[in-house]
Amino acid sequence: MLNDAKDQALTKRILEMALGAKPGPAHIHPPVIANEIQLFHTDVEHQLVRLAEGGLLALSAWDGSREKPYQEWLDETSFFKNRQDAGYVRVRILPEGELYLSRSSKAPIGFAAKAV
Repeated sequence: MLNDAKDQALTKRILEMALGAKPGPAHIHPPVIANEIQLFHTDVEHQLVRLAEGGLLALSAWDGSREKPYQEWLDETSFFKNRQDAGYVRVRILPEGELYLSRSSKAPIGFAAKAV
């Protein structure tokens, strides 16, 4: 289970990668992101699915003949264990994901003086 800080860092990292690859998909290898943020690769996989189910991004993977949307795979395991594309998944940011990023980047920086 992720704590709030790790969850937010992971969400932001995934969405920023997808935004940076726009208009095409970001090619994401969950173990690489897991290593960067010091998580288990399964945490990254579950977060990708949650973000897709939440409408922030779209997931797909190459099945050997075409790019196949996440919803068409048998289950989460078959999607992430597919080795046709060396374990990479394709991630496209959706408008809700862009909105999430724009709101999270407007968080206050530093500290404010307190009125006495």
